[in-house]
Amino acid sequence: MAYDAPFPSRIAMAGPRTFPSLANTLSGVTQVAWEGLYKFERPFLTIWGGNDPGQLGQPQTQQMLINSIPGAVGQDHVRLPEASHFLQNDQGKEIARRIDAFITANPRSPESTERKSHRIL
Repeated sequence: MAYDAPFPSRIAMAGPRTFPSLANTLSGVTQVAWEGLYKFERPFLTIWGGNDPGQLGQPQTQQMLINSIPGAVGQDHVRLPEASHFLQNDQGKEIARRIDAFITANPRSPESTERKSHRIL
């Protein structure tokens, strides 16, 4: 599987496998990021696995993001019924199709592209 590719052995996966458990230690640490999302007006799309059993995979969590992020209004959000938590494995082509349609429908203005290139310099 592609997720295994960068790791020479199973023991080398210990760090990445620990990351999900760190979510419980982030209370309050991500507040600034959430405040930024609540003001984010650029187009914002969610694509979730309809069969994701985890708390973050729940329809209520997805809907909370859609309701809270201004740029999510009017976008073609979806829950793919054939996908689970690692939806890119289950429905990769469909996700790519939807992201391509999203980008095509929401092109960056020359003004925003210009601002981005100036920040890089």
